[in-house]
Amino acid sequence: MGHAMIYAVTEEIWSMAVQEADRKLLRAAEQIDAKSDKEEAEKRAEQLAGKFDHHGYEREGDVDLRAYWWGRNDGVREIHRFKVKPAV
Repeated sequence: MGHAMIYAVTEEIWSMAVQEADRKLLRAAEQIDAKSDKEEAEKRAEQLAGKFDHHGYEREGDVDLRAYWWGRNDGVREIHRFKVKPAV
């Protein structure tokens, strides 16, 4: 009998900067939730990002692991990134 896959929802906090090279990771990925279904984990990441004044979805290339939801508030110079990945 196989094991069910668990998907972790993680949060990273990055500084805001125009140039990508100037952006700094302020807080490394921290697991904040887990779901037994990838679609449910993605909904949770989207919900977390949606609590901010500005939010959206980014996908870097064709690799799912580089996709994330983001959120930031007015007047704050940091961006929160919510990612979904298989839990280890």
